[in-house]
This record gives sequence, C-alpha cells and structure tokens, in this order.
Amino acid sequence: MLCLTFPPLNYLASHSNICINFGQAASRWAQRRGADTLRELKPQKTPGHDVPAPNFRRETLLAALSNVAAAINKKHGNVTIIAVGSAVNTIYLQSREATHDVDFFKPEDFEHLVAGIRSASKKDKTLISDWLNNRTIFFIPKDKQRTLSQQAYNQREVIFEEPCLTVLAAPWEYAFCCKIDRLSGAGLHTPESYDASDVVEYLHRYLT
Repeated sequence: MLCLTFPPLNYLASHSNICINFGQAASRWAQRRGADTLRELKPQKTPGHDVPAPNFRRETLLAALSNVAAAINKKHGNVTIIAVGSAVNTIYLQSREATHDVDFFKPEDFEHLVAGIRSASKKDKTLISDWLNNRTIFFIPKDKQRTLSQQAYNQREVIFEEPCLTVLAAPWEYAFCCKIDRLSGAGLHTPESYDASDVVEYLHRYLT
C-alpha cells in the first residue's frame, strides 16, 4: 500500500499566499512598465482642458501627418497605426469637415512615433498636445486590439501613407458597432448629431 505524506495545511496555505502575492506583484510591475511606455501618448489635462478643443480640417491633419512621417524617416523608423473615429471621416471618407484629434491604436514603434508627434507640433503651433493620441486603447482589451489590427491589415483602407508612416482605417464593422453602441445609449459618450450619418457611411463601406 502506497502512503503519501503531505505538508500541513497551514504550510500549504502560507506558501500559496506567497505565490499569489508574488504573482500579483509581478503583474503590477508589468502593468506599470506598460503604463510608463504609453504615458508619452496619454492625453494630459491642462488648465484649459475644459475649453472645447479646436477643430482641424483635412488639409491640416494631412500636413501634420506628413511632418510626423518625415521625422520618423529621419530616425529610420517605420510605423503603422490604425485610426478610429472622426479622423477617418474627415481625412478618408471626407464626410466630416473637421475633427479635434486623430485617435489610433496599434503603434509598432512608440519612441519614433512620439518624436514625430513632437516634431509636427513644433512646426504647426495650432496643433494641441494630444492631436494624435492613443486614448482609445484604454477601451479595447489587448487581445481585441490584436484581432482588430489584423482585420485592419486585411481590409487595407489606407487613410495616409508616406515613407515610414502608414495610417489604416479601423475595420468598418468595428466602427459601425461603436456608433450603434453610442446611438443606443450604451456607450461612454452621449449620441451626437452626426452619429447616424456615420453609421450609414461605415455600413456602406463595409458592404461595398
């Protein structure tokens, strides 16, 4: 007959707590590192934060993105980002006159991208500090970001492209669902007057 001797339960419990605490500490450390990496692109609240953000027309945004591309090129980088929201309407679909920023996710080179944003802001003083930002990543789980990124690559709707910088549109079905979510009142933001027309634009692009 085989007999097995187990450590006392209090021994197991104490060591389990150590493992759990260590795992939690490691997880928090990894999260802090990730947060530090993203901090440069996180929108910063300023004394004038409650003042309505300026609107940028298509020409201004294209010029700004061109300056970002030039700065990245000088550093020998190569960045692809995926744009979400009104920037897609303003720059690509041209169904909106202007937007106050360009929201994106999936940058492949934060360092070069941040340098490019700074360079563009120096050349055009009308650009606010977060005219190009990745705040949208805080609402999209990492695994979903990977899925959406691959869908955007497959969709290949190019909003902007110059050497060293490519901006792709987010998948149309994702953009459509986000607008439906807002119109239904389930989203974080209240519906806007242009949301219904955006839904039509996104659905049209998805079906064609």
